[in-house]
This record gives sequence, C-alpha cells and structure tokens, in this order.
Amino acid sequence: MLIGRQLRLVASLCLVACGAGISGARAAAQTQPVLMLSDVHFDPFRDPAKFDALQKAPASEWASVLSKPAASAQIEEFQKLAKACPSRGIDSDWPLFKASLEQSRKRIASPAFITVTGDMMAHEFECRYAALGGKPAEYPAFAAKTVAFVALQIRAAYPKTPTYIALGNNDSGCGDYREDPDSAFLRADALALSPWRRATPIRSRTRPHAAAIGAWIFLRRSRTRAYWCCRTSSRVRISSLAAASPTATARPNRWRG
Repeated sequence: MLIGRQLRLVASLCLVACGAGISGARAAAQTQPVLMLSDVHFDPFRDPAKFDALQKAPASEWASVLSKPAASAQIEEFQKLAKACPSRGIDSDWPLFKASLEQSRKRIASPAFITVTGDMMAHEFECRYAALGGKPAEYPAFAAKTVAFVALQIRAAYPKTPTYIALGNNDSGCGDYREDPDSAFLRADALALSPWRRATPIRSRTRPHAAAIGAWIFLRRSRTRAYWCCRTSSRVRISSLAAASPTATARPNRWRG
C-alpha cells in the first residue's frame, strides 16, 4: 500500500515536472526581445565649424556632414562653447551615437519593437545654438531637424521595426520644459516622426491633443495639464480635456516597415 502511494506520488511529480518543463519551453519560445532607448541627448554642436552646414542641410544629409573630418581647432572651439553654455557631463556626439546603434544591431538584430522615451536633444541646446550665431527665428526648425536626425538614424538601423517615440523635456523648440501646443517645432516633428501620416495642424490651444506629432499623446480624460508657452513665456492651464477630446487616451503612432 505504501509502495503504491509512493509510486503514485512519483508519477504525479513527474507529470508536474514535465508540465513545468513544457510550459517553460513554451515561455522561452514566446519570449521576444525589445529595444528601449532613452536620453540620447544628441549634440550636433560638438564640432562648431560644421554648424553652418548643418543649418543649411536637411536632416537626411546630416550624417554626411557630421562624418567629414573634424576642424583643426575642434577641441578648442568646443571647449569655448561648453564654457559659455555649461552643463553636467558631455552629451552624445555623432561617432558615439552611431557606434551605439551599431552595437544595438549586433546585440538585438530583430526586436519586436523599439521605444524611444525622449530627450533626443542635447542639454543647453538653445544656449549653444545662440552662441554659434543661430537666429532665434530659425531655432525651432533646427531643433526639429535634430529630433528628426535621431529618429532617421534609428529607422535606418531598424527599417522594419515598429518604433514608438516620445518627446522629452529637452525636446523643445523654445527651451527646456517649455513648448507651445501651436508651435512650428511640433508641426515639424509631426512630419519627421510620422512619415506615413499627414501632420494634423493645431487650431486651438484648448486642443493640444490635435498635434498628432507621431509620439505619445500625453492626454487622459478628466485631467488638467499645464503647458509652458513659447510665445508668451507664461503658463497656460488646459482643463476640461474630456470635453475637448472625449476619447483621448495615450495612443502611440509608429513607423510601419
């Protein structure tokens, strides 16, 4: 009798172990790698001598401009720029960003999807742009081209991978933690980040959700949000979002390869 119970126990344990092994194998087979990128903080000012060429070139041509040999006084000129617009640490230049994407491809060749959770622009971006003689009226376009360049390089590395991009506090056309819902910067980003979809113009500050900038739309129902506006430098509180957009949720746009 005891032997019979022992045999039944052993058989039960075998079934549990075998079942667990099969479940584990299935779970392992169903595991999908993903790539999560954040805080690239790309610095297009590392070689100040290339600034004028970057101003004139579209984002699609920046790689060729940045890949040219550095100016003879590149180190000294960048040190001057960093002293005029100090920030903690040193942000990513083109060689580092390019090498990072190459390593990502080697480690994760085919991720299920990619997320980029913001801060594609370098710290003290606006200060350095001005220090190099950039015109204030052209700043939003240059900032948008920087975001577009980062997005284009990620897309070039993973052309068939769905990619979800969010803007961070540094990603702005008018300063850190500042943006106007009706800005040219957001409209330019809409075209850069959503190439398959026509950008939706923003007609009212009471409807910031209409930006459809190809990133996460940060609105939820019955919430009150505050935005720092570029033109007025004042804080505008947006309320009654449920009325403005009854179905507003955090919806991602993505590239479709």
